[in-house]
Amino acid sequence: MAPLTALTRDPARVTLMTQPPRRTDQHLLRRETIVDLVWSGFLMGLLPYMAFVAHTYLAGYTMTSIGDTPAYGTAVTVTYAAILFSQYANILSRRAGEESIRTSYFWSNKRLLWSIVGTLVIVASLMYIPVLSDTVGTGPLGLIDR
Repeated sequence: MAPLTALTRDPARVTLMTQPPRRTDQHLLRRETIVDLVWSGFLMGLLPYMAFVAHTYLAGYTMTSIGDTPAYGTAVTVTYAAILFSQYANILSRRAGEESIRTSYFWSNKRLLWSIVGTLVIVASLMYIPVLSDTVGTGPLGLIDR
């Protein structure tokens, strides 16, 4: 929620007033917009699921046998991290539009960047502080985690 809240303080793009306005007879939800929303939602659901499946099989389990094993906690963590990063990628790519991350606009919303850092710290706490990880059912990830 913090990155989305920070987007409300996003400065306007320099080229904003040079773009023509939307035609009054044009709907906000056009076919292209709906297809884009469905496609990005599909990807943001598929990638975390595939991360869970890949982690499960690389850890030597099947989807039915992972149950109450230590690998289940890390599989949940991998899935949650994949959801988080796919959401951040979606937010940042939609915000950037056609621009590169090397432009000053990408770095102009300090609240957004700090909120991303802050939420990453919270997620790392949920992964690596034992009391929190036991509460939410996650497990620590190593540099090379199978």
